[in-house]
Amino acid sequence: MEELMQLIVQNGIGVGSFMALLYFINKYISNMNVTLENMTETLTTIKESLLSLTNRVSEIENKMKGGE
Repeated sequence: MEELMQLIVQNGIGVGSFMALLYFINKYISNMNVTLENMTETLTTIKESLLSLTNRVSEIENKMKGGE
């Protein structure tokens, strides 16, 4: 850790900014991937529910048309 601080002090703000960027990517992007996976699962569940609902409505409409 001391070597890292020496590198930042000797080479200035550019290296410090690069290190901050790497930290950000490591910490927050991995959390974004987990969130996106959860969203994908939720959207898949919603899609399946809508398909089921569409089929049920179609069946009811067909029964009503047949009864007239």
